[in-house]
Amino acid sequence: DNFYNVVALLLVILSIYYTIFYAKRSFHRHEFILIFSYVLILIYPFYSSLTHQSSLAEIDNYLRFLFVIPVYITLRDMNISLKLFLLSIGLASLLSGTLAIFQYLYINGPIVGYSSSSSVFGAIVLFFSLTSVVSTAYFDKNKFIQYFLYVSSSIGIIGWMLTGQRGLILLIIFFGFFLFFTKSKCLLW
Repeated sequence: DNFYNVVALLLVILSIYYTIFYAKRSFHRHEFILIFSYVLILIYPFYSSLTHQSSLAEIDNYLRFLFVIPVYITLRDMNISLKLFLLSIGLASLLSGTLAIFQYLYINGPIVGYSSSSSVFGAIVLFFSLTSVVSTAYFDKNKFIQYFLYVSSSIGIIGWMLTGQRGLILLIIFFGFFLFFTKSKCLLW
């Protein structure tokens, strides 16, 4: 647990340094909306903590949305291949789902993976899984990679189901409707 915190802290410190001294200062309108939404997600819990008793851990969870802003600014300036990035998300879905299956089979307790709670881990695995499905459209010439992404998405969905977090089921329903009604290429085999 401490290793994760140290790595996250180093990432934030390096990102803040990069943002201050090297980052591009021009943002698109959508980026302003994204950054402002992160700030809003942070402001509400602080305002709410003034009116009722909140634990420091609860406020710390929301403070991470503020820390992600310099990380986002650093990542947007990096030159990373989109296909390589999407493959890494597919691999993350496969590994996260496999970790959830392992914890379900061999550890007696909630499936938290590498996070602090099963709800957070379930949301992360579900995000990786759904992104893997959408990523298949970018690899229409390579069936092997498409099958890999479908398998990793399936294992990710199984991992999400094993966490017991059913609050995001509406997200899957809306996601399915979106794919079906937009006639997305990722539905085509």
